[in-house]
Amino acid sequence: MQRYWDKTEQERAAMTREQVQAYLDVELMEQGVAKVAQPELQPVEETKLAKRRFFQIFRKGEYSQTAVGVLFNKVEDAEAFLSMTPWFAASKYFPSPSPNIDYAMPGRELSIQPVDLPLESDIANHTSTIERNAAIKAANEKLLTEYHEAVKKVNDAVSGVWDDWQECRDKERRVARVYTTLDEYVRNCDGNREIALRFLGKVFSADEIAEAVAWRGDDAM
Repeated sequence: MQRYWDKTEQERAAMTREQVQAYLDVELMEQGVAKVAQPELQPVEETKLAKRRFFQIFRKGEYSQTAVGVLFNKVEDAEAFLSMTPWFAASKYFPSPSPNIDYAMPGRELSIQPVDLPLESDIANHTSTIERNAAIKAANEKLLTEYHEAVKKVNDAVSGVWDDWQECRDKERRVARVYTTLDEYVRNCDGNREIALRFLGKVFSADEIAEAVAWRGDDAM
């Protein structure tokens, strides 16, 4: 069984994304995490309810315009209702143990707004479909929740591999930059490596050079 972690840092840095991906199944096996399959969601039947235009009464509430739940077939009937200057029942809430008080209040800033709604009979005729869709949606949401939780477990399980791969690649880039610079300096110094190394020490820290030497195993630097 070939493991990603059995390779050296240099070998891991040289791997492609596809090569790293090939080792993830073993990583999941070792961590006891199952691979994830895309969930099969049930289709939801479209419910088209015919709607009729009504005219609804709104009044100024404590915070905003509030629908009073009264509908009229014709705007003229709604206007006639407002012309009767209706009063409305309201409640005043007090902290316990004081009782709440119901009272009457005049209508303030009354308005008429059109609204399109299905009829009660339409809802009754489509009840079974609506209830079935609700059950399907709940089942689908449960599947998706479980799927996202499983995906997170998989991502958490393999994140260490991807993080290490990026770190190895970053280290390889840092080392390559040191050696590329050294080669340039050697050429500029007519092949004198000792002088080139002195200039290299002005550009890179001792730790950076030591990292490059250890990574390449170049005792001659």
